[in-house]
Amino acid sequence: MNIETFEERLKESLDYYQDLNQERFDECRFYDGHKQAQWDDDVVKGRRNRPVMTQNMLPNIGNHIVNPFRQHPLGIGFEGEDNELIELIQGLSRQIEHESCASEAYETALLFAVKCGLGWFKIDMDYVDDESFDKKFEFSPILKPHNVFPDPYFKKIDGSDLRWVTFYDAIPEDYAVEKYGEDVKGNASMESPFNQLNLPDKSIGTAVQYYIEEKEVERVFLTREGQELNGKSYIDDPKEPILEQFVKGTRKVGSRTCKVCKVIGKKIVEETEINIPYIPVIPVCGELVYREDHRLDRKGLTYLLQDSQRMLNYYVSNEAELTALAPKMPFIGSKKAVGNYVEKWATANTKSHSILLFDDWDAENQRVINPPFRADNTAQTQSVIASQQNVKETMGRITGVLDTMMGGMAFAGETAKGQQDRVHRGEISTAHFADNLKKSVNHAGRVLLEMMISEYTEPTETVKRTEEGQIEPVTVNLSGLDASNFQVTVEAGPAYASLREETRETLNSISQLNPQTAQALAPEMVKTMNMPNKDEVLRILYAMLPPELRPQEQSKDAPDPEAMQALQTAQGTIAELNAANEQMAGDIERLMTYIASMEAENETEILKTAMQEQGENDRAELKAQTDIAKEIIKKDGQVEKEELKIEGDMLKQAQAQVKEITEEVQEELSEVNARPEGFLSVEQPSSMGADIEGESDTNQSGE
Repeated sequence: MNIETFEERLKESLDYYQDLNQERFDECRFYDGHKQAQWDDDVVKGRRNRPVMTQNMLPNIGNHIVNPFRQHPLGIGFEGEDNELIELIQGLSRQIEHESCASEAYETALLFAVKCGLGWFKIDMDYVDDESFDKKFEFSPILKPHNVFPDPYFKKIDGSDLRWVTFYDAIPEDYAVEKYGEDVKGNASMESPFNQLNLPDKSIGTAVQYYIEEKEVERVFLTREGQELNGKSYIDDPKEPILEQFVKGTRKVGSRTCKVCKVIGKKIVEETEINIPYIPVIPVCGELVYREDHRLDRKGLTYLLQDSQRMLNYYVSNEAELTALAPKMPFIGSKKAVGNYVEKWATANTKSHSILLFDDWDAENQRVINPPFRADNTAQTQSVIASQQNVKETMGRITGVLDTMMGGMAFAGETAKGQQDRVHRGEISTAHFADNLKKSVNHAGRVLLEMMISEYTEPTETVKRTEEGQIEPVTVNLSGLDASNFQVTVEAGPAYASLREETRETLNSISQLNPQTAQALAPEMVKTMNMPNKDEVLRILYAMLPPELRPQEQSKDAPDPEAMQALQTAQGTIAELNAANEQMAGDIERLMTYIASMEAENETEILKTAMQEQGENDRAELKAQTDIAKEIIKKDGQVEKEELKIEGDMLKQAQAQVKEITEEVQEELSEVNARPEGFLSVEQPSSMGADIEGESDTNQSGE
């Protein structure tokens, strides 16, 4: 682009917007109300030494609109068929918004929309640092909306049809010449659109212009099969022929590319290209207004409330004037009453006397003299105060934001629910500001998605932010993606928060009226809460519900109730088997200890060896059966009833074997006890300790 094209666009914008932007600047000053900005200069001069006061009501009304978005910030969301890809893009967007404080850009633009009817924010793309070639994205607020000159013919609320946007500033002339050369000043005879702007002395205008460059291309639209192969719904000017079976049709369309031009004075110093079809400068509009010259304009609250605010300032100033000019209340009394105390009564309005004496008897006329009294000289401000109140109520009716909708109680005994409903009703009259902001943020999501697709054309190391706020490193490659395959949404915000609060309160009321529904409604109440690990809490609550109340995806993974009952029965049998196993192992261990301590004959040694082998085999078999039963328990309730029955039969067989082994051991012990003296004599394994002690005494006596 050459300098002539740049100046031509800037001049067209200046002719349309210069007086409108000056009005926006004045409206911002009026809204802020500092240094008598709400008073006309001629009026201030005419009042001279009279009070000129300001009781600014505009910021309070404006904050009623903006502050809900500060409490519940907006966020960009994405939807699509590929959940894994959506999670990646959502994580990247969430990190960009968090790192660059995107909510500040949204709220600043909304505040200017409320002040003067039009606010702006932009999405910049720059290098991460001087040591890296990777780029980063950043949301930035535009703090001087009156310095922004857009395409005069853009109509859409979100600015998606903008053809160019120019915003200017000024830098010192010496600095500009030193850094960019003498040619930034141009020739003395050259005219520049900057001459129409009120630039400071000894300064040079600097401007950045975003513009869309369009060119005609042959666009090939693909069938569903072709879209699956290429990942896009169309291809512009394909370099290689495409199979006819993948082609849905072709036509010529305009391909849009955003370019950026930076100008200092009369010189273009930098040109860059952003391969996206939109300008990354997004407006936030107020209310649309058609002017008398048929121009379309955007206005905020200041435009509606200027006259009422001025009237309120007059009433406040008059009240102060009446109060200041009201004389001090004098004393009224007869000369005879104060004749002897004139000096004290003369200073009664300026000094504090402990007592004021007077003559209460007229000796000449033989009558009582009344004491002196103060004259009622109160400033007559009642009518002025009533007029102030009327003006405030009028401002509330104009905007729909009454005093009772800003948190105060409308009447004594009002419930918190009624107060909340009344505040929400007050938001309806200013809902167009919130709706315009959501449309702009939605468009910002499309712009950001296009910028990420154009930048991440090869594997790039970066980070994403999870929904819980955790940062995770990722490798991103969005080459070949088509932004039209994704839907952009706006997450959170005050309207969504209000809806969640109302839903939660309604569910809570139902639970209180009918406590039996509390368990069934608990998952729905958790869904309305913004809390960490919400999915895990929902999973636990769903698991506690009866099968018929669970969602389909939860019910299909739930275990069969009959199978769970059979499993519990099997667990009881296993517990009994483990107890018998432990008792048997203890008896055998005590028996083997006794046999090992005896230096008996060979037959006793043979019996000890046989019983040891038998005990080890029994314990190994019992351990194997127990391990089989434990494997059944480890299954997640997915065991069918037939399998449980088979395992139950195996457990019964194991229990029978334990019983047989116990009987065999008892028979062996009985045979030992039946032998002549000098041989081993044991009655029962459970009383092994006592038998051992008695036998030891017998053996000692025999020896």
